[in-house]
Amino acid sequence: MKKYLSITSVLLLAACAGGSGHHGGATGLVSDDVLASNRQVTNMASQILVKNGDSSKSIVRSSSKVYNGTEYAAYDLSDVKFSLADEGFDKEAFVFLVNDKGEIYGIDMGLAQEESYPADGPKYIKREEKNKFSGLVNDEGWIPANLEYHSEGGTLNLRYSDFGYIDIDAREFWRPVFIGGYDDAKEIATNAVNSEIQLDGRVVGHVMAVKGGPNSGEALPLEATAKLTLNEGNSKLEADFLNWYKIVYEENGDVKTVAFSEFHRTDDDFRMVSDTGSGVTLDNSVTQYDPDEDITMNNLNSDIRYFGDNGNVSEAVGLIQLRDCGGQFCNNDHEHQQEVRMNIGFGAVR
Repeated sequence: MKKYLSITSVLLLAACAGGSGHHGGATGLVSDDVLASNRQVTNMASQILVKNGDSSKSIVRSSSKVYNGTEYAAYDLSDVKFSLADEGFDKEAFVFLVNDKGEIYGIDMGLAQEESYPADGPKYIKREEKNKFSGLVNDEGWIPANLEYHSEGGTLNLRYSDFGYIDIDAREFWRPVFIGGYDDAKEIATNAVNSEIQLDGRVVGHVMAVKGGPNSGEALPLEATAKLTLNEGNSKLEADFLNWYKIVYEENGDVKTVAFSEFHRTDDDFRMVSDTGSGVTLDNSVTQYDPDEDITMNNLNSDIRYFGDNGNVSEAVGLIQLRDCGGQFCNNDHEHQQEVRMNIGFGAVR
Protein backbone atom coordinates (compact mmCIF):
# COMPACT_ATOMS: atom_id res chain seq x y z
CA MET A 1 0.00 0.00 0.00
CA LYS A 2 2.73 2.47 0.97
CA LYS A 3 4.65 1.86 -2.24
CA TYR A 4 1.77 2.88 -4.47
CA LEU A 5 0.77 5.90 -2.43
CA SER A 6 4.29 7.30 -2.60
CA ILE A 7 4.45 6.67 -6.33
CA THR A 8 1.20 8.51 -6.90
CA SER A 9 1.94 11.51 -4.73
CA VAL A 10 1.12 14.35 -7.09
CA LEU A 11 0.40 18.03 -6.71
CA LEU A 12 -1.03 19.44 -9.90
CA LEU A 13 -1.88 23.11 -10.28
CA ALA A 14 -2.57 25.42 -13.17
CA ALA A 15 -1.75 29.09 -13.22
CA CYS A 16 -4.89 31.20 -13.10
CA ALA A 17 -5.33 34.87 -12.25
CA GLY A 18 -6.42 35.22 -8.65
CA GLY A 19 -6.29 31.46 -8.04
CA SER A 20 -6.10 30.08 -4.52
CA GLY A 21 -6.58 26.76 -2.79
CA HIS A 22 -9.06 27.78 -0.13
CA HIS A 23 -12.30 25.93 0.49
CA GLY A 24 -15.71 27.46 -0.01
CA GLY A 25 -14.40 30.99 -0.46
CA ALA A 26 -15.62 31.92 -3.93
CA THR A 27 -17.81 35.00 -4.10
CA GLY A 28 -20.23 36.41 -6.68
CA LEU A 29 -22.20 34.69 -9.39
CA VAL A 30 -20.68 31.81 -11.31
CA SER A 31 -20.35 32.90 -14.91
CA ASP A 32 -21.32 30.84 -17.93
CA ASP A 33 -17.63 30.69 -18.88
CA VAL A 34 -16.73 29.19 -15.51
CA LEU A 35 -19.57 26.68 -15.72
CA ALA A 36 -18.45 25.65 -19.21
CA SER A 37 -14.85 25.31 -18.03
CA ASN A 38 -15.77 23.17 -15.04
CA ARG A 39 -18.06 21.02 -17.16
CA GLN A 40 -15.01 19.96 -19.20
CA VAL A 41 -13.70 18.33 -16.02
CA THR A 42 -16.80 17.21 -14.09
CA ASN A 43 -20.57 17.29 -14.38
CA MET A 44 -21.01 18.13 -10.69
CA ALA A 45 -22.70 21.40 -9.78
CA SER A 46 -20.14 24.20 -9.49
CA GLN A 47 -21.86 25.81 -6.51
CA ILE A 48 -24.39 24.66 -3.92
CA LEU A 49 -26.10 26.80 -1.30
CA VAL A 50 -27.77 25.24 1.70
CA LYS A 51 -30.29 27.48 3.45
CA ASN A 52 -29.33 27.88 7.09
CA GLY A 53 -31.78 25.95 9.26
CA ASP A 54 -33.48 24.44 6.22
CA SER A 55 -33.12 20.74 5.42
CA SER A 56 -34.21 21.21 1.81
CA LYS A 57 -30.61 21.90 0.70
CA SER A 58 -31.70 23.47 -2.60
CA ILE A 59 -29.10 23.81 -5.33
CA VAL A 60 -28.34 27.38 -6.36
CA ARG A 61 -25.90 28.56 -9.01
CA SER A 62 -24.13 31.01 -6.71
CA SER A 63 -21.47 30.91 -4.02
CA SER A 64 -22.74 34.01 -2.21
CA LYS A 65 -23.82 33.39 1.36
CA VAL A 66 -26.71 35.80 0.92
CA TYR A 67 -29.08 35.13 -2.00
CA ASN A 68 -32.33 37.02 -2.51
CA GLY A 69 -32.10 38.24 1.06
CA THR A 70 -31.71 34.73 2.52
CA GLU A 71 -28.57 33.46 4.23
CA TYR A 72 -27.05 30.23 2.97
CA ALA A 73 -24.05 28.04 3.69
CA ALA A 74 -22.00 27.99 0.50
CA TYR A 75 -20.21 24.98 -1.00
CA ASP A 76 -18.09 24.76 -4.13
CA LEU A 77 -16.08 22.09 -5.89
CA SER A 78 -13.10 22.53 -3.56
CA ASP A 79 -15.29 21.06 -0.77
CA VAL A 80 -15.47 17.71 -2.56
CA LYS A 81 -12.98 15.21 -1.12
CA PHE A 82 -12.23 12.26 -3.39
CA SER A 83 -11.59 8.66 -2.39
CA LEU A 84 -9.13 6.60 -4.40
CA ALA A 85 -8.82 2.81 -4.68
CA ASP A 86 -5.61 1.15 -5.75
CA GLU A 87 -3.21 -1.12 -3.87
CA GLY A 88 -4.19 0.98 -0.86
CA PHE A 89 -7.56 2.50 -0.08
CA ASP A 90 -7.52 6.21 0.69
CA LYS A 91 -10.73 8.01 1.69
CA GLU A 92 -9.24 11.49 1.27
CA ALA A 93 -6.91 11.18 -1.69
CA PHE A 94 -7.30 14.44 -3.60
CA VAL A 95 -9.31 17.65 -3.99
CA PHE A 96 -10.00 20.21 -6.70
CA LEU A 97 -8.36 23.61 -6.44
CA VAL A 98 -10.85 26.37 -7.21
CA ASN A 99 -10.25 30.10 -7.73
CA ASP A 100 -12.38 33.03 -6.55
CA LYS A 101 -14.55 32.77 -9.67
CA GLY A 102 -15.51 29.18 -8.82
CA GLU A 103 -13.39 27.68 -11.60
CA ILE A 104 -11.27 24.53 -11.23
CA TYR A 105 -7.65 25.44 -11.86
CA GLY A 106 -5.90 22.39 -10.46
CA ILE A 107 -5.96 19.12 -8.57
CA ASP A 108 -4.15 18.59 -5.26
CA MET A 109 -3.21 14.97 -4.66
CA GLY A 110 -1.03 15.91 -1.72
CA LEU A 111 -3.64 14.45 0.65
CA ALA A 112 -2.48 10.95 -0.32
CA GLN A 113 1.25 11.50 -0.12
CA GLU A 114 3.55 9.91 2.44
CA GLU A 115 6.62 12.00 1.74
CA SER A 116 6.92 15.77 1.65
CA TYR A 117 7.55 17.56 -1.60
CA PRO A 118 11.13 18.65 -2.37
CA ALA A 119 12.33 21.87 -0.77
CA ASP A 120 11.67 23.97 -3.88
CA GLY A 121 8.16 22.57 -4.20
CA PRO A 122 6.37 21.18 -7.24
CA LYS A 123 6.12 23.21 -10.41
CA TYR A 124 2.68 24.71 -10.93
CA ILE A 125 2.07 24.88 -14.63
CA LYS A 126 -0.90 25.92 -16.69
CA ARG A 127 -3.79 23.53 -17.06
CA GLU A 128 -4.03 22.11 -20.52
CA GLU A 129 -7.21 21.49 -22.52
CA LYS A 130 -10.33 20.03 -20.94
CA ASN A 131 -9.49 17.38 -18.33
CA LYS A 132 -5.67 17.49 -18.49
CA PHE A 133 -3.28 18.71 -15.79
CA SER A 134 0.51 18.78 -15.39
CA GLY A 135 2.78 18.62 -12.34
CA LEU A 136 5.18 16.30 -10.52
CA VAL A 137 4.93 12.68 -9.43
CA ASN A 138 7.18 10.83 -6.98
CA ASP A 139 8.50 7.78 -8.82
CA GLU A 140 11.75 7.07 -6.96
CA GLY A 141 12.42 10.78 -7.32
CA TRP A 142 10.36 13.75 -8.46
CA ILE A 143 9.68 13.74 -12.19
CA PRO A 144 7.29 15.68 -14.48
CA ALA A 145 3.94 13.98 -15.08
CA ASN A 146 0.66 14.59 -16.86
CA LEU A 147 -2.68 13.61 -15.37
CA GLU A 148 -6.05 13.09 -17.04
CA TYR A 149 -9.19 13.19 -14.92
CA HIS A 150 -11.70 10.86 -16.59
CA SER A 151 -15.17 11.59 -15.23
CA GLU A 152 -17.93 9.04 -15.76
CA GLY A 153 -20.54 11.02 -13.82
CA GLY A 154 -21.64 12.98 -16.85
CA THR A 155 -22.81 9.80 -18.59
CA LEU A 156 -25.42 9.47 -15.83
CA ASN A 157 -25.97 13.21 -15.31
CA LEU A 158 -24.78 13.03 -11.70
CA ARG A 159 -25.08 16.47 -10.07
CA TYR A 160 -23.89 16.00 -6.49
CA SER A 161 -21.20 13.35 -6.99
CA ASP A 162 -18.74 11.95 -9.49
CA PHE A 163 -16.83 8.76 -10.24
CA GLY A 164 -14.29 7.63 -12.82
CA TYR A 165 -10.57 7.01 -13.09
CA ILE A 166 -7.33 8.91 -13.52
CA ASP A 167 -4.39 8.33 -15.85
CA ILE A 168 -0.85 9.47 -15.02
CA ASP A 169 1.50 9.10 -17.96
CA ALA A 170 4.49 8.36 -15.72
CA ARG A 171 2.65 5.24 -14.51
CA GLU A 172 1.90 3.21 -17.64
CA PHE A 173 -1.10 0.86 -17.44
CA TRP A 174 -2.16 2.38 -14.09
CA ARG A 175 -5.86 3.27 -13.84
CA PRO A 176 -6.92 4.07 -10.25
CA VAL A 177 -10.65 4.64 -9.77
CA PHE A 178 -12.15 7.42 -7.66
CA ILE A 179 -15.39 8.74 -6.21
CA GLY A 180 -16.29 12.07 -4.64
CA GLY A 181 -19.27 14.24 -3.82
CA TYR A 182 -20.82 17.05 -1.81
CA ASP A 183 -20.85 14.97 1.37
CA ASP A 184 -21.58 17.81 3.78
CA ALA A 185 -24.38 19.33 1.70
CA LYS A 186 -26.07 16.44 -0.10
CA GLU A 187 -25.12 13.04 1.34
CA ILE A 188 -27.95 10.92 2.80
CA ALA A 189 -27.17 8.34 5.47
CA THR A 190 -28.24 4.82 4.56
CA ASN A 191 -30.09 4.35 7.85
CA ALA A 192 -32.22 7.41 7.01
CA VAL A 193 -33.82 5.61 4.04
CA ASN A 194 -36.85 3.59 5.14
CA SER A 195 -37.95 2.01 1.86
CA GLU A 196 -36.16 -0.12 -0.71
CA ILE A 197 -34.77 1.87 -3.61
CA GLN A 198 -33.14 0.75 -6.84
CA LEU A 199 -30.69 2.69 -8.97
CA ASP A 200 -29.23 1.93 -12.40
CA GLY A 201 -25.73 2.89 -13.39
CA ARG A 202 -22.31 2.05 -14.62
CA VAL A 203 -19.12 0.56 -13.16
CA VAL A 204 -15.52 1.00 -14.35
CA GLY A 205 -12.15 -0.14 -13.07
CA HIS A 206 -9.64 -2.92 -13.48
CA VAL A 207 -8.42 -6.22 -12.12
CA MET A 208 -4.70 -6.83 -11.52
CA ALA A 209 -3.27 -10.35 -11.42
CA VAL A 210 0.17 -11.16 -9.99
CA LYS A 211 0.69 -14.89 -10.37
CA GLY A 212 4.26 -15.34 -11.62
CA GLY A 213 6.26 -13.68 -8.88
CA PRO A 214 7.44 -10.07 -8.54
CA ASN A 215 6.98 -7.80 -11.60
CA SER A 216 4.63 -10.29 -13.27
CA GLY A 217 1.50 -8.22 -12.82
CA GLU A 218 -1.06 -7.98 -15.62
CA ALA A 219 -4.00 -5.57 -15.76
CA LEU A 220 -7.44 -6.06 -17.30
CA PRO A 221 -9.76 -3.04 -17.74
CA LEU A 222 -13.34 -3.54 -16.55
CA GLU A 223 -16.61 -1.83 -17.41
CA ALA A 224 -20.26 -2.83 -17.26
CA THR A 225 -23.75 -1.63 -16.52
CA ALA A 226 -24.73 -1.94 -12.87
CA LYS A 227 -27.75 -2.22 -10.59
CA LEU A 228 -27.58 -0.84 -7.06
CA THR A 229 -30.15 -1.62 -4.35
CA LEU A 230 -30.46 0.03 -0.95
CA ASN A 231 -32.72 -1.73 1.55
CA GLU A 232 -32.87 -1.17 5.32
CA GLY A 233 -29.39 0.32 5.32
CA ASN A 234 -27.85 -2.52 3.29
CA SER A 235 -26.34 -2.06 -0.16
CA LYS A 236 -26.20 -4.53 -3.04
CA LEU A 237 -24.36 -4.00 -6.33
CA GLU A 238 -24.79 -6.31 -9.32
CA ALA A 239 -22.65 -6.16 -12.46
CA ASP A 240 -21.62 -8.57 -15.21
CA PHE A 241 -18.16 -7.97 -16.72
CA LEU A 242 -18.33 -9.80 -20.02
CA ASN A 243 -14.53 -10.11 -20.14
CA TRP A 244 -14.24 -11.41 -16.56
CA TYR A 245 -16.89 -12.42 -13.96
CA LYS A 246 -20.43 -11.70 -12.96
CA ILE A 247 -20.25 -10.16 -9.48
CA VAL A 248 -22.70 -9.46 -6.66
CA TYR A 249 -21.43 -7.25 -3.85
CA GLU A 250 -23.47 -7.12 -0.63
CA GLU A 251 -22.93 -4.92 2.42
CA ASN A 252 -25.01 -5.92 5.43
CA GLY A 253 -23.90 -3.99 8.48
CA ASP A 254 -20.25 -4.79 9.12
CA VAL A 255 -20.32 -7.88 6.86
CA LYS A 256 -19.23 -7.37 3.27
CA THR A 257 -19.13 -10.07 0.58
CA VAL A 258 -18.44 -10.36 -3.14
CA ALA A 259 -19.77 -13.38 -5.04
CA PHE A 260 -17.96 -14.24 -8.30
CA SER A 261 -19.73 -16.48 -10.81
CA GLU A 262 -19.87 -17.20 -14.56
CA PHE A 263 -16.17 -16.77 -15.35
CA HIS A 264 -16.21 -15.62 -18.98
CA ARG A 265 -12.57 -16.21 -19.95
CA THR A 266 -10.98 -19.26 -21.59
CA ASP A 267 -7.67 -18.73 -19.74
CA ASP A 268 -7.04 -18.60 -15.99
CA ASP A 269 -4.82 -15.51 -16.01
CA PHE A 270 -7.36 -13.37 -14.17
CA ARG A 271 -9.26 -16.08 -12.31
CA MET A 272 -9.58 -15.33 -8.59
CA VAL A 273 -6.92 -17.17 -6.58
CA SER A 274 -9.58 -18.77 -4.35
CA ASP A 275 -11.76 -19.87 -7.29
CA THR A 276 -11.18 -23.58 -7.90
CA GLY A 277 -13.44 -23.65 -10.96
CA SER A 278 -17.04 -22.98 -9.98
CA GLY A 279 -16.82 -19.43 -8.68
CA VAL A 280 -16.19 -18.15 -5.17
CA THR A 281 -17.62 -15.81 -2.53
CA LEU A 282 -15.14 -13.71 -0.55
CA ASP A 283 -15.74 -11.52 2.49
CA ASN A 284 -13.99 -8.98 4.70
CA SER A 285 -12.99 -11.44 7.41
CA VAL A 286 -9.33 -11.67 6.33
CA THR A 287 -7.65 -8.92 8.36
CA GLN A 288 -4.26 -7.90 9.70
CA TYR A 289 -3.25 -5.35 12.31
CA ASP A 290 -0.63 -2.80 11.26
CA PRO A 291 1.20 -1.65 14.43
CA ASP A 292 2.98 1.15 12.55
CA GLU A 293 -0.31 2.73 11.47
CA ASP A 294 -2.30 1.47 14.50
CA ILE A 295 -5.08 0.30 12.20
CA THR A 296 -6.66 -3.00 11.25
CA MET A 297 -6.54 -3.66 7.52
CA ASN A 298 -8.51 -6.20 5.52
CA ASN A 299 -8.62 -7.55 1.99
CA LEU A 300 -12.06 -6.11 1.18
CA ASN A 301 -12.77 -2.38 1.44
CA SER A 302 -15.68 -0.28 0.20
CA ASP A 303 -17.02 3.27 0.27
CA ILE A 304 -20.62 3.82 -0.91
CA ARG A 305 -22.36 7.20 -0.68
CA TYR A 306 -25.93 8.24 -1.46
CA PHE A 307 -27.01 11.79 -2.37
CA GLY A 308 -30.21 13.74 -2.89
CA ASP A 309 -32.60 16.38 -1.55
CA ASN A 310 -35.01 16.26 1.39
CA GLY A 311 -33.87 12.76 2.34
CA ASN A 312 -34.78 11.41 -1.10
CA VAL A 313 -31.93 9.54 -2.76
CA SER A 314 -31.42 10.52 -6.40
CA GLU A 315 -27.87 9.26 -7.07
CA ALA A 316 -25.01 7.26 -5.59
CA VAL A 317 -21.34 6.53 -6.11
CA GLY A 318 -19.06 3.88 -4.66
CA LEU A 319 -15.71 2.12 -4.62
CA ILE A 320 -15.01 -1.55 -3.99
CA GLN A 321 -11.53 -2.97 -3.57
CA LEU A 322 -10.94 -6.69 -3.16
CA ARG A 323 -7.59 -8.45 -2.87
CA ASP A 324 -7.61 -12.25 -3.07
CA CYS A 325 -4.50 -14.07 -1.90
CA GLY A 326 -5.98 -17.51 -1.39
CA GLY A 327 -7.36 -16.96 2.09
CA GLN A 328 -4.27 -15.17 3.37
CA PHE A 329 -3.83 -11.49 4.10
CA CYS A 330 -2.27 -9.84 1.01
CA ASN A 331 1.13 -8.58 2.15
CA ASN A 332 2.70 -7.66 -1.23
CA ASP A 333 5.29 -10.44 -0.93
CA HIS A 334 4.61 -11.71 -4.43
CA GLU A 335 7.67 -13.96 -4.40
CA HIS A 336 5.70 -16.25 -2.10
CA GLN A 337 2.15 -15.10 -2.63
CA GLN A 338 -0.17 -14.86 -5.62
CA GLU A 339 -2.76 -12.09 -5.79
CA VAL A 340 -5.74 -11.00 -7.87
CA ARG A 341 -6.89 -7.47 -7.01
CA MET A 342 -10.15 -5.84 -8.14
CA ASN A 343 -10.62 -2.08 -7.97
CA ILE A 344 -13.93 -0.75 -9.28
CA GLY A 345 -15.81 2.53 -9.04
CA PHE A 346 -19.46 3.04 -9.89
CA GLY A 347 -22.23 5.59 -10.14
CA ALA A 348 -26.00 5.09 -10.26
CA VAL A 349 -29.21 7.15 -10.55
CA ARG A 350 -32.90 6.58 -9.83
